[in-house]
Amino acid sequence: MKQKMDEQKYSHLFKKLKQKDQELAPSFERVWQAALSKTERTERTWSFHRFAIAAVLMIALVGSLLFYNKQGPTPLQTVTEWQSPTNSLLIFPGDELAKFEISAVTPEIANSLFRWESPTSSLIKFSNR
Repeated sequence: MKQKMDEQKYSHLFKKLKQKDQELAPSFERVWQAALSKTERTERTWSFHRFAIAAVLMIALVGSLLFYNKQGPTPLQTVTEWQSPTNSLLIFPGDELAKFEISAVTPEIANSLFRWESPTSSLIKFSNR
């Protein structure tokens, strides 16, 4: 008997709890409509963003085309005018000495070269004392 009363008591409490939940919970239709309206707003926002991005890209494209046309075409070089960008790498220090003609040396230049002394030779002489 006591068990039957406990079951009725719990059944009654669960019914009250269910009724309270139904009162507090929003209706499915209201939640569904809110979700649909939010989706529509999001789609409209994305549509606007897509349009804005496309407009910016078009403006950039037209601007770059106008800028390029103002500069005009660059002149083309012929094969005979072309110079290798690495020519400077083929110049070695001392190459000008190999091209030096001995017949261009005057006696004055020869004497000055013969008398030339290294600026560090005095340091070497001083340290040997």
